[in-house]
Amino acid sequence: MWIVPYEHRRCFFLTEPHELADLAEVIRSVLHRMYRGLNDPDYNMIIRTIPVKDTTHPHFHWYISLVPRVSRMAGFELGSGMHINALPPEEAAAFLRDSPPGAGRMEPSLMPVATSEGQGVRS
Repeated sequence: MWIVPYEHRRCFFLTEPHELADLAEVIRSVLHRMYRGLNDPDYNMIIRTIPVKDTTHPHFHWYISLVPRVSRMAGFELGSGMHINALPPEEAAAFLRDSPPGAGRMEPSLMPVATSEGQGVRS
């Protein structure tokens, strides 16, 4: 899944604070739906951006790539280093739209908690 801002920005670090607050809410909502709908999958979240001082790519638009890990690696993936997504994007979008968004914030039991050792744990 890609999360793309409405306003064109070539670099994530040029995003306005009020836009970051909205982005945080979108990410929270998507992760909550993934938690409930996909049984708390592992996932990767990647911010695709360019350096602030890079002026050679003015048309680049930063985005966040959110990739739930819901399938196991098999022969093709292990042999090629590439991953296959067997779910069409239209079905994935419908699944997220139809998943219950939850009311308000995630329950504390669903949120990671930092310990004094800096390790993330579930309460």
